[in-house]
Amino acid sequence: MKPPSDQLLDTSGAGIDLPAPTRPQYGLRWPCVLGVATLLAILSSALAISFTRALGPPATSFMNEGLASAIMSERFHPGGKSFLYPWTARNAAQIPDLSSLVDDGTWGDYDSQLAYNASASFLAYILDQGGPARLKQLQSVRSSEFEARFQQIYGRSLDEAERDWRAFCAAYRP
Repeated sequence: MKPPSDQLLDTSGAGIDLPAPTRPQYGLRWPCVLGVATLLAILSSALAISFTRALGPPATSFMNEGLASAIMSERFHPGGKSFLYPWTARNAAQIPDLSSLVDDGTWGDYDSQLAYNASASFLAYILDQGGPARLKQLQSVRSSEFEARFQQIYGRSLDEAERDWRAFCAAYRP
């Protein structure tokens, strides 16, 4: 015989159905928690975009597409460095040379997610290495001048910085 909905079937053999345990109540319902988490992720993205606009108008797709994720707070959204560096390690063989990605003439030739994540990962890396003042100097540089200006600002070629970045991210390989 099936017990009433407020009782559990006795499987001990004692012949007594037990009352169903009460569900704990935690104050917030799941839809509320998910709504707040989504709102915080949207606000985090909006703050990152505001920060990039404060740097000035971007001149390359590489900077425009990558910078918002490169500076994204990971407090409420797992999309910053803790995602980007391991992603770079896992996808290193598919990531094109950065000299191709900084060229607006070839940016569209690559898978958009690949190009977006690679640029974000590299920009997060050089932001950590050289700080925001140096990165700000690259913000308005046209793609045709990017490699030369990078050399002036960082004192090393884009190719050297790319090798260092790839080696750094390789340590995040599982």
